[in-house]
Amino acid sequence: MTSSISAATAVAASSIRYLADVSVVGHRVLCVSCRRVVRPTRSSSLSVVIISCRRCLGCLNTVCCPVAPASRCAERHSRKRLLARTRMSISSRRLPSMNSSREHVSDIDSKPYFNPSRVLVLSKITRLDFERRRLQKRDDEDSQDIIRDGADCSKLWKQHNAHYSYLKRICQELSARNIEYKVVQRWDYNPEAIDWCDAVISAGGDGTYLLAASKIREQSKPLIGINTDPTSSEGYLCLMKKRSEEYLPEALNRLFSGDFTWLWRQRIRVTLSGKNAFAEPVELFDQQLMYPEYRWSDHVREYEDVRLRSLVLSRAAQSAARPSSGPSGNFVPSFERLLPYLALNDVFIGESLSSRVSYYDLQVDDGKFTKQKSSGLTVCTGTGSTSWYFNINKLTDMCLKDLLKLVSDEFHVQIPYEDESVVQKICKRFNDKLVFSPEDPSSWRYKRGVISYFVVTTTTMELSGLAYAVRDPVFNATFPPFPARGFSRKMVVQSRGYDAHLVIDGGMSYIFNHGTVAKLEINAQDALRTVIFR
Repeated sequence: MTSSISAATAVAASSIRYLADVSVVGHRVLCVSCRRVVRPTRSSSLSVVIISCRRCLGCLNTVCCPVAPASRCAERHSRKRLLARTRMSISSRRLPSMNSSREHVSDIDSKPYFNPSRVLVLSKITRLDFERRRLQKRDDEDSQDIIRDGADCSKLWKQHNAHYSYLKRICQELSARNIEYKVVQRWDYNPEAIDWCDAVISAGGDGTYLLAASKIREQSKPLIGINTDPTSSEGYLCLMKKRSEEYLPEALNRLFSGDFTWLWRQRIRVTLSGKNAFAEPVELFDQQLMYPEYRWSDHVREYEDVRLRSLVLSRAAQSAARPSSGPSGNFVPSFERLLPYLALNDVFIGESLSSRVSYYDLQVDDGKFTKQKSSGLTVCTGTGSTSWYFNINKLTDMCLKDLLKLVSDEFHVQIPYEDESVVQKICKRFNDKLVFSPEDPSSWRYKRGVISYFVVTTTTMELSGLAYAVRDPVFNATFPPFPARGFSRKMVVQSRGYDAHLVIDGGMSYIFNHGTVAKLEINAQDALRTVIFR
């Protein structure tokens, strides 16, 4: 029995993520509260270690601490935060299903719980803030001097004031509930700030929401989006969509009373390999601030500087390099890097200039590599299936009308292609099929009646959740026809470009030139905890 506990403890101690707060004393795993020996069990069918204490909730104190002595946990977390995280986690933690049968076991009756003690509020950058920062102007300077020609100054001021009025209302509501909060903007939104909080609120539109999601790595930290400019922003990912700030108290009351549903949104994990894998990315928002008019000659010079810098890898990159076998059989360094940002919407791969053709090799799942030329490749999640991917593939009324007319003439059948209602109905049915669930179809499993936490091992889970769209594919004798869109579990893209980039959620751009390889996949450990109202 001792050897089995030791083996299970070793697996738990070597796991990437800890979802239980326990103490390791010798070869024993102790519950922090009752100090009883917790008996970890290994489930071969699920490849997980289950740590449970059925006599108390001691092993459920927190979901963020690594395995450590109880004194260290007490120093890092107050009792209030432990209790809040315990309740929030008990109500929502679900185990990723890794078996081939994809069995569904859902906790339908349990009520979600949300009561954080610390909240990080990520505020968007208004257009007025952007212009001030770009031109390095002070708040009290004449706004006319910082607005570009043709811009409506009064409208910018109105949107600016509306955002900060909404932001102030959010802070007031948090203070009324005795919740400690911090307000940061994109320049101060870093891992240290995220580690400080129990939950993140994005105050802005969908762009701010995507930025907030890209840096959240822990599943214990939920992300709630609030659209602070309902008149100008769609707010599709936000909790209240296009509702004004008058509805904020009602929405927060529903949130803190548990009248909501957890939604685990899949995200794309990207692994780069090749000599450019460790090149520094470019944040496109900061690029706008530095280069308001980005000319081609400037672009070439900057690209050359980045290319030369990437040839000289740091010691950290050298130590992270994984050896691989070259054509001659000798071992050569293959630099592989797991990108620190996760894509909630989509990943775009293609040449920087849209007028240039993108050249690459594509592998879908475990199929053969196919050479392709196109205007770029877009890979999305279910969340992103309503965005760029949708607009690339959507069927318009004009195209369908022309197609129905050709079918009618060719087969001599009567088709009401002049009836707008019929055309719109068919288009809607086609376009609705482009959108799929942001969660994995096999989803998660959670066994009711047994209070237990799950430590997921490093095993990659076989999930289907990627959709791809090839933009303007080139088909000829050299490049055979290939499905322009489809679904997959994993995709591998090898670049043959000269000025190509890999862009995550339209914000973070990585060099992706000839020889660089990108692996895109879905992993259940990367799922983002979000909130929706049913």
